[in-house]
Amino acid sequence: METIEISPKFFDLLSSIYGQNDDNQNGTAPFFPFISNLNSTSTEAIELENRRHLDNLRKEESLFINMLLQSDFEDGFTNDAIEYINEALKNSFATCMWIAELFEKYSKRTDEKAKNVIYGLLKIIAFLGNHNCFDYVKSVLLLILRAAMHSGQDYMQEAALMVIESWHSHEALDLLSENDYAASPYIRKYIAALKRDFLTEMEY
Repeated sequence: METIEISPKFFDLLSSIYGQNDDNQNGTAPFFPFISNLNSTSTEAIELENRRHLDNLRKEESLFINMLLQSDFEDGFTNDAIEYINEALKNSFATCMWIAELFEKYSKRTDEKAKNVIYGLLKIIAFLGNHNCFDYVKSVLLLILRAAMHSGQDYMQEAALMVIESWHSHEALDLLSENDYAASPYIRKYIAALKRDFLTEMEY
């Protein structure tokens, strides 16, 4: 499989989602229990539930990816992929960590299927911006968007900008204000237009 030549910062951002990435993949590092939305005061119980939920989601990757590829994403409408994620959000943090894993996996590929998966995942992230779990998982989602913006790939950056546009938040404006993206003239114009729109709205 051909690998995209992209900025090392892209991979650094993906790794930062996990902290000590190698340790976490081996199951030895704490699994971010402090930002779980589970109703428990026990760190061990939260971490155990996070891992259990993530393991279950990993087993259903093929099912979800097929669902994602067959779903149409239209503003104001739901679909099977969104409904699947909505149900999985009973543990929102583990679910978003799984989305981050899928993003990392498919963003390193160049085939059309992978590009469509990335597009669908970013559409899911746009949906999460309006979900009541957003405050719990915002840090993970922002890292995914920053990674997408640093990918140097037009299709990924454009999809990320559509998410940023839909969020209309200060965090979104902060992402637009980073100036070290490798981007085509088209993407730079898109960024500039969004920044103007955001700043104009904030004046009122």
